[in-house]
Amino acid sequence: MVALYADGVSVPTLNEGQHGVVVLNTTPFYAESGGQVGDTGVLLGGRPSPQPSPQRGEGAAPTTEDLLPRPLGEGRGEGSLFTVTDTQKIKADVFGHHGMQTQGKLSVGDTVAARVDTAHRAATVRQRRHQTRLAAHVRWLYRQLPPGFKSDAKLRTAVSH
Repeated sequence: MVALYADGVSVPTLNEGQHGVVVLNTTPFYAESGGQVGDTGVLLGGRPSPQPSPQRGEGAAPTTEDLLPRPLGEGRGEGSLFTVTDTQKIKADVFGHHGMQTQGKLSVGDTVAARVDTAHRAATVRQRRHQTRLAAHVRWLYRQLPPGFKSDAKLRTAVSH
């Protein structure tokens, strides 16, 4: 986990019940773009990213011991659940996962497993496909109108959602 935000301010930790934004270094979530809504899902807390032991110093590669699984509860973020209600682009390649910390707590540096709500994504894809087909049909219908009906005063269309 790269960064956490609550109320627009960078924070080191999100506690249970707190709304916020989680920024990950990589994500399977699609962000809102081109009229398509962002993905929803969950971030499941796990053990923190491997840190080098203090004796070896900063920048040293993690040892085998650093990579071994820890017993449940020993890692920061262990057993935590962040519910993602929307995904937004912050920059071209940086996505913000908006939602609420529904169980436990998350801290910057924790490792999480990102799980996309596949049913929501499939419904979004279907909706977008139907919107595209509807727009193409409206454009086709407009082209079929006689020239006198195409003036701004006689025909107005508006699509909102």
